[in-house]
Amino acid sequence: SSDHSGIEEALGRDEVRYRRIVDTAYEGIWVLDAPYYTTFVNSRMAEMLGYAPDEVLGKNMGFFLFEEDLADLDKKAGRRRQGIAEQYDRRLRRKDMTTLWTHVSATPILDKEGFFQGSFAMFTDISERKVAEEALLRSELKYRSIVENAVEGIFQSTPDGRLITVNPAMARIFGYRSTEEMVASVSSIGQELYANAEDRKSFEYLLEHDGMAGGFEAQFVRKDHTFLWGSLNVRAIKDDGGNLLRYEGTLEDITARKKAEEDLTTSEEKYRNIFENALEGIFQVTPDGRYLSANPALAKIPGFTSP
Repeated sequence: SSDHSGIEEALGRDEVRYRRIVDTAYEGIWVLDAPYYTTFVNSRMAEMLGYAPDEVLGKNMGFFLFEEDLADLDKKAGRRRQGIAEQYDRRLRRKDMTTLWTHVSATPILDKEGFFQGSFAMFTDISERKVAEEALLRSELKYRSIVENAVEGIFQSTPDGRLITVNPAMARIFGYRSTEEMVASVSSIGQELYANAEDRKSFEYLLEHDGMAGGFEAQFVRKDHTFLWGSLNVRAIKDDGGNLLRYEGTLEDITARKKAEEDLTTSEEKYRNIFENALEGIFQVTPDGRYLSANPALAKIPGFTSP
């Protein structure tokens, strides 16, 4: 009848329209039967894999996976058989053996009685994103290694004097067992870590007016209340509106250097005192007989003219 032929014609038009949508879709479309053999792929899916569509038909999904991912395929297939749809990232092996990273939206195909017939999945190529993520991860690992293994203390702090993060060297310098312990224990840097509150004010003044403080030396207090000398190199981090967000920088433990400087000063003062107060005349001359220095006792000797 004319009605029947009209319905068939309409269905034919729908089939052509939907096939065109499937074949020109940006996402790859992949249909698998219950044992996970391919019954359909669209042109985009085959192109992503580097095959012609006919080369993919009939092949098991596992053929396109790396061996170490087969166990996860079995796990995901088990979830489809339970009627569970899900989204996840899947690594596939192209025809040229290179890696294709995809984001998958997989849905189980069930018959009218609810029995599992296969899986329908849409694949989006995310290879560029994965490459960028892996590069970022490598970069983060590299800089994390630098921070974790640095000899200098590295830290971030809030403008009101709370620690955000510290590296192991920073915790070690101040006598804490871990970075977590130091961050949790110090609630006010100015009151708890600085030996002299005025140093903290001077430090904040530099950061407020110059945006940074380089080689700022001050005395600090360890966890056990002993003192150390540190040299700070810190900059203020601000947002686009110029609002202060945090401080970040490094602290070098210069206690040994300060001790050496103090010992040298003490030694110089001791020998200067001996030189100035000796009863005997003491002097230094050049090889050609010119005086470099002479102490007061030498100047008092009759006939000697003080240089």
